[in-house]
Amino acid sequence: NYSNFHRSIIFDSGFLYGDGLFETIRIYSGHPFLFKEHVKRILKSAGQIGIRDLPLLEEFIHIYKNIQIEKKDGLLKIIITRGKSNRASMLQGGKPSVVMYYQEYKPIQKLYKDGVKLSLISENRSKMAYLKSLNYLPNLIARGKEKNKGCFEVIYHDDDGNIKEGSMSNIFFVSDKLIVTPNLDEYVLAGITRNFILNILPEVGLRFQEKDINLKDLPEFNEAFITNSLIEVLPVVSLGKITFTIKKVSHLLHGSYKKKVEEAKKFSLN
Repeated sequence: NYSNFHRSIIFDSGFLYGDGLFETIRIYSGHPFLFKEHVKRILKSAGQIGIRDLPLLEEFIHIYKNIQIEKKDGLLKIIITRGKSNRASMLQGGKPSVVMYYQEYKPIQKLYKDGVKLSLISENRSKMAYLKSLNYLPNLIARGKEKNKGCFEVIYHDDDGNIKEGSMSNIFFVSDKLIVTPNLDEYVLAGITRNFILNILPEVGLRFQEKDINLKDLPEFNEAFITNSLIEVLPVVSLGKITFTIKKVSHLLHGSYKKKVEEAKKFSLN
């Protein structure tokens, strides 16, 4: 019954045009991991697309505490839109809409042991892919098609064969003790988990390099993994026709990541 649809949402620019942003945060025993980093990113992105008059970081913390998640595991969604659409001037909405909600989430543990298969897609992506915007339809369609073929994720590359990112993840490659990941540009999201992993690499005796990675370079690597806030660090067993039989570094980093989560749970969000 469509009459039950909340009337206010049909005029919201996020609902009408995907004019908004979102963040997905993993919740561990009631603790939102890297909450401040996620909020800072969405506020920065909102400023870049002209969405103003938003709550401050401290206000987001207050909103989260009022949700009363207690000791649950799951995920937290933060959504910001420009608000009520002004058809006369599309980028001048009313008061921004801010939504925060909790949802249950349980990872599939088998994937961390077995690894996942990825496919490759050549696509000229939007130059706004660096924003975590509500315009996710191309990503959803691409990943949906490949999941039907048994692939967990799809990895984009440009016409020159340079690898960019996944539909919902960042990708890393391993060559001995060197971790290599694609350069950040307008086609690559600066993932919160991506940045966190880069920062902890020295603690486990690993180095990293951000650079262009071409399809022809893939045989040089002996391992690969993908990251995002929900999957954490997930080993890759194949990318297109290239296979990876080693998961040593992936498992090492995933273990280090989980330790950091346990340490963070000792401190309250303030």
